[in-house]
Amino acid sequence: MQNSLSAFELPTSVEFPVSLCVKLNKGKRSARTSKYSIFTWTESSIWTDPQHGSVANGFEIGRLGKGQRGNRYYIIPRIKSLIENNNTLNNEARRQISDRGSRMSGFSISKRFDGIELILSELRTQYGDRFQRLDDSCTFKSVSDCKQILFTDRDDESLQRPDRLWTLFFTTGPLRKPTKSKILVYSDTIEDRQIEIISNRLKNSLSKLSPLTEVEAAPFEDATGILESSKKEENIIGYIGVSGGPGTPISNLVSSHMKKLDMLRRPYRAFGTKTLSERYALNDQVTHLIELLGGQSYRLKPVNGFENVTYVGFDLGHPKSRQFSVPVMTIVNSKGALLGYWKGKQSRDETLTSQTIIEATKWLKSVRLKLNLTNEWIVLRDGKSFQNDGIKHLIEHLEGKTAYIEVIKNPVPLVAQCQMPAKPGTLATWNDSNEAILQTENPLVSYQAGRPVRLKVKQNSLGRSLESLSAALFSLCHAPSLGLRSTRLPSPILG
Repeated sequence: MQNSLSAFELPTSVEFPVSLCVKLNKGKRSARTSKYSIFTWTESSIWTDPQHGSVANGFEIGRLGKGQRGNRYYIIPRIKSLIENNNTLNNEARRQISDRGSRMSGFSISKRFDGIELILSELRTQYGDRFQRLDDSCTFKSVSDCKQILFTDRDDESLQRPDRLWTLFFTTGPLRKPTKSKILVYSDTIEDRQIEIISNRLKNSLSKLSPLTEVEAAPFEDATGILESSKKEENIIGYIGVSGGPGTPISNLVSSHMKKLDMLRRPYRAFGTKTLSERYALNDQVTHLIELLGGQSYRLKPVNGFENVTYVGFDLGHPKSRQFSVPVMTIVNSKGALLGYWKGKQSRDETLTSQTIIEATKWLKSVRLKLNLTNEWIVLRDGKSFQNDGIKHLIEHLEGKTAYIEVIKNPVPLVAQCQMPAKPGTLATWNDSNEAILQTENPLVSYQAGRPVRLKVKQNSLGRSLESLSAALFSLCHAPSLGLRSTRLPSPILG
């Protein structure tokens, strides 16, 4: 299977060719000066989508960073809604929409990869020998074997994690079932009858996997009173129904209740009304509920040589309409088990402040002593760290050997395999480079292109190779998380 990387390299002295956008027609430069979008409105590239209406295949081109010979750029497929953006279309494109757009259906992702090849051929024509595709100088490998999971305490009984985990999980059962426990199902907005339906579905899903867990539907006021006054050893968790789905604001009543549970360190999970309409949506949440109840759904088989490594993830969130940022640090062991997390508050900034580092370091040292952790660390930063970022000072306070890796989500190139997205575990590296491109997951639906991540090793006193570090991070993309799917990001920086 031939791999290719939709990224290319041009000498530093060459500006990105705006003329190329014009030549390929309808090129539009985005607000950021380092990005361009190119869309082609031919008959074959217009299709219909239930969510977006008539859309066109297109590509975003942006600066990836500097290589040894000059600037690197990436190309990734995009789709553009033509109905919502008529002001960007010329007359011919409008005619195509009215004449053919409503009748176009179906889509082959390979057409988008073909389009990339057309753009690359134009670059070769324009720049000749000065143009170089990155895959002309990179090495492709596979680390797909590094997703072994355990349902027992024996490492020699590991299984390859399948794309669809539920069947295997339901058949084998969890690694460790919860002891006597209770889940309260309640909501301030969803009708009691629907709460009963969710409660019964949850009982069925847990009947074999967690037989000692009682599931009970309760009125909102009764459930909040029980949870806010319960003792930790009672092992009661909340399953809170909210209107809408991800991104929908929750009511002030539920928000206040969740803050109290956070202060009391009582576990809970929210579900949206979408869970009501999808019969088997609960199955995706069962593994996480078992973890909240004190059980263990499954664990990872550690990558060879990383058995004693502890992973520390750092993320910096910026709540909307707030004047502060929220730094979060998460600790995960080599088997993907969550050891603890710390959440702080600082002035709104893209860098970690000195006070944040002092507080985070103090907490990290206390956890290390309490759990008797070894002095081998891999520190992950979600995104790029700036020059004055305080995370560098935190690493200096860690005793032992450390690898510090930036996990960059955007911009990233697209990795293709025979005009289809590369399989998870595909790794692209360059000689004498501290960067790699890692494909971590399959797309959610067949016509999407799964996006890889960029790994940039900033420090490596741990002494491990780039390939082995990448394999370890790929393994963590299959650790227990909020659902059954593998994740694009390693678990310590899932957020």
